[in-house]
Amino acid sequence: MNYTVDSASFHEYPQSLLLQLAELCIFHLRRQRFPDSDSRQDPTFPLWSAPPLCYQRVPASPAAGVYVPLFISAISHLSRRAAGQLPLFIVTWTMLAFGTAHAIIEVSRTTNFVHIFQQAIQNYYMDATGSYVFAFNALTEAEDILFSINNMLTDLFLLYRCYVIWGSVRVTILPGLLILSTFLTALIQSLNHIQASPLLAEMLLYEVRAVESTHNVAGRIWWMKREVSCLDAVPTNIFRKRYTKAIEIIVDSAALYCLLSIVLAATSSYTEGPGMLVHNILYSAGTQAANIIPTLAIVRGIRERDEDSKSTNRTATPSPKRAAMPSNRVFNVSEVMDIGKMQESV
Repeated sequence: MNYTVDSASFHEYPQSLLLQLAELCIFHLRRQRFPDSDSRQDPTFPLWSAPPLCYQRVPASPAAGVYVPLFISAISHLSRRAAGQLPLFIVTWTMLAFGTAHAIIEVSRTTNFVHIFQQAIQNYYMDATGSYVFAFNALTEAEDILFSINNMLTDLFLLYRCYVIWGSVRVTILPGLLILSTFLTALIQSLNHIQASPLLAEMLLYEVRAVESTHNVAGRIWWMKREVSCLDAVPTNIFRKRYTKAIEIIVDSAALYCLLSIVLAATSSYTEGPGMLVHNILYSAGTQAANIIPTLAIVRGIRERDEDSKSTNRTATPSPKRAAMPSNRVFNVSEVMDIGKMQESV
């Protein structure tokens, strides 16, 4: 049955009562999704211990506003480049699809919460078995699963770049196992509706995987930079600068990713209080940060290589006297700036 609420009816309730009703709605939603939660049974505990959905989702909109210009810039630069950019095109468009899906789910969840809050005001109680509550919980679960898949796909792209740099499958075994472990832990946390411990384990796995992947990729590039420094070639400084920029992009992206993961891990055990509010806000922003961080690295990598190509074209490049790396294949040093991905994923 459709109905319209007169705005004047809201004037009958003091602001404190409206806040308590919002807390009551969130409390019942939380108790239904996490029946084993340690939260107190009293639904009138402070507002920050069960923040309304609008408080939690505030960072998602500006985060999406940051991601869209980065996506446009990445596609614009990739479309002007020569062939061989298909992997970056696929990754960029895939992250756009996941970012759009996250935004749609956020809007749908907020709409459902508004309807739940509306029913609570009109009927003086919340129907825990209603369609809006069911849709809200289903969308929450879908968001968690989508976030896990998003992180796994972006990590697989980094794994591919690691394979390209090393030219060996053996190097990707340990990172691949860490990616699989993180994904399975995230699924367990989402499907079983367990709140604290699996999420903490998931964040710790993110940290280990981020450090290990950064060590593999950045360490290999640093070694290549060291080998280039030994070449008897005129543009050695250009090559060293190229490697240095690649390392900066990778380390900066990893630092952002690790910082977000550390804060999420530190606040994941909070079931009430300001710590829970901080965790929910950062988790909401992390759904978009998982796409922002790798896209930013792609844009930086492409721009740096474009600038480097302009300076290289003005300098004659004689052939080096020996190979830069004793690897299984000849590695084109300009391919370094194609490493446009780093983890992300909040």
